[in-house]
Amino acid sequence: QYLVPIDQYNVLYQQLKKKYGKKMIQIWPDVTTTDPEKFVYEDIAIATYLLLLWEEERRRLGLQQKQSFVDLGCGNGLLVHLLSQEGHPGKGIDVRKRTTWDIYGPDTVLQEEPITPSDSCLFPDHDWLIGNHSDELTPWIPVIAARSSYSTRYFVLPCCPYDFHGKFARTHTANSHYRNYLDYVRQVGEACGFTVEEDSLRIPSTKRICQIGQSRCYLEHEKHKIDEQIKTFISTRPREHPRKSEKCQTEVKRATEYPQGDGNTLCDDPSTVTPKQHMSRIEGTTGSGSALWVESFQPRNKVEVVRNCNRLEERLKEKIVNTVGLALLSQHSEEEEKEGEQTNKQTNMGCKKVVDGKVEDHLEGAKAAEERPWNKGGSLHMSEVVSMFDKELLQKLKCECGGLKTLLKNKNQVFILRGDSVKLHDWSVEEQIEEKHITSTNRKKGKKKKKTDRELRVKTSLCWFYMHHPDGCPRRAEDCYYAHGPGELRDKPQAAKKSAS
Repeated sequence: QYLVPIDQYNVLYQQLKKKYGKKMIQIWPDVTTTDPEKFVYEDIAIATYLLLLWEEERRRLGLQQKQSFVDLGCGNGLLVHLLSQEGHPGKGIDVRKRTTWDIYGPDTVLQEEPITPSDSCLFPDHDWLIGNHSDELTPWIPVIAARSSYSTRYFVLPCCPYDFHGKFARTHTANSHYRNYLDYVRQVGEACGFTVEEDSLRIPSTKRICQIGQSRCYLEHEKHKIDEQIKTFISTRPREHPRKSEKCQTEVKRATEYPQGDGNTLCDDPSTVTPKQHMSRIEGTTGSGSALWVESFQPRNKVEVVRNCNRLEERLKEKIVNTVGLALLSQHSEEEEKEGEQTNKQTNMGCKKVVDGKVEDHLEGAKAAEERPWNKGGSLHMSEVVSMFDKELLQKLKCECGGLKTLLKNKNQVFILRGDSVKLHDWSVEEQIEEKHITSTNRKKGKKKKKTDRELRVKTSLCWFYMHHPDGCPRRAEDCYYAHGPGELRDKPQAAKKSAS
């Protein structure tokens, strides 16, 4: 049963969509590379839900004044902006300012500061606390609400699973990881003395279940008893004990360059800890003297550590991709093994070798490609791929882009990963699927087609298969997303300055 009437929701959503949607989407591309439609329409839907929920609360309790709120971990700040524009006084807090904050104007209050569960992180003057995809703050929001005041309520939309001390560990294998986490967040709310209600939002996301704590199951004079219950619940939760590993130089450097305030966080580099911060940790307080609720909590860094392939040298990336690609080409495909086909020796061998990240004799068999099946290559387990590289290179990858597996995933033009299995991207099959999709899409009339990010980037990078595969690219030049030679290369679309998500 929905807590918000669907008919009223549909009406208000369309009104807000018309009022804010088009305007925000027009502004959004100027400040971020993220998809505006996803963030704008999803936040309009969440704002619609909260506005109706609060309207029903005012009617039920006979309230005249609109409810105030604090959005903890507000991200791009759009939800704060929408609620503020609709007359609800409130603010958003996040450890890192986003580029979208500057487009809202002075009426939208957004604060850049770390949020650490402690006696200084209470909001007794606000009616509601919001956790919209608040990640590591999600289990803390019911606790902060319970300790802020007897009348403080909360709304959370759980997404990435976190516990009080780190990542959430799945407990019941019969249910999905997501369902396990929802049940856990409900337990947190109930341990804090709330009657927790659950509802499904009408948003374009698979993580659409929200939880609401707007009534208590204890009397106000029993607050001390509930506080002891909260302490017991937190102390019994399992603590994460990460495996200690040697940090790469870039991580140590970033931790030193960007210390996190006056002791609200645990710094990565011990040399950056001041005597005041050290004493705070011993006494279990923040730098301002406020009692910490747990010492193990660590909010996100003020400066986001970017771990992608952009920091790696192009020559190194090329060498890794070619090494793995050619190893896959040297494997018999499963289909060939089953059918026992006697294919041309040159087809199964692929390219001869890789020297300094460059392929030699990579187009020797291209002339005969039309006379034999295109070599799809075989598959390799990630452990086999890892064994191709030395430990020093693997550690460098771990520091700069999250690891070898992440790099291969990012190179989705060349590779397909299914679990721990790596295969070459078979664009000949992709072409057949795409043709079916186009035929199906063309049947829908009256729908204006919008260029996707992929379409904007057509021919902005070289086709690996054309350059390195012995049979060339299975697609014709006019049908391939990638350039068949330097002569086809186009300039990449201008990227935005920063991400807003």
